[in-house]
Amino acid sequence: QSPVPPDLLRRLGSKNPLFCSLGMPYAFRAGGVMEELATIMDLCGQGKLKTLVDRAFPLKEAAAAHRYLEDRRQFGKLVLVP
Repeated sequence: QSPVPPDLLRRLGSKNPLFCSLGMPYAFRAGGVMEELATIMDLCGQGKLKTLVDRAFPLKEAAAAHRYLEDRRQFGKLVLVP
């Protein structure tokens, strides 16, 4: 059983509880998703949803991180560390 409520996944457009993508500008134009966002943040805080981080780059290597994205080499999120 997924820790993510099925109706939340349906509203976010994903049936896979391991991956949800949410385009914030679109979501706000579509009427807002603040309740869903609060639920997602709560589940993340509980450790039930996790973000897949591919790599962390020092901020001074932001250009290299951008090239990494442009080359479509990432599998997950990239993090810039100050």
